[in-house]
Amino acid sequence: MRTTLDLDTDIMDLARALADSRQISLGKAVSCLARKGAITPAPTGLKNGFRTFVVPPGTPTFGLDDVRAALDAEDHEMRRFFARPDSGK
Repeated sequence: MRTTLDLDTDIMDLARALADSRQISLGKAVSCLARKGAITPAPTGLKNGFRTFVVPPGTPTFGLDDVRAALDAEDHEMRRFFARPDSGK
């Protein structure tokens, strides 16, 4: 079915990236994203004041050490970026 959509730039970029990576049409990529958003489970409750939700079986997990490693890597990249002579332009 053909239709015209007014998509935000970030959503269009996401759809294009998906279309390119899967070698599918842009329309099919938008349909995949819409379908995924429509079937994503809603939060199921609260635990210790935080929203909880169900994740599909086999979904990778991460812990505090993974978060710390990612933050350290980001800090390192930021220091490297701002140490460049052209970073202030």
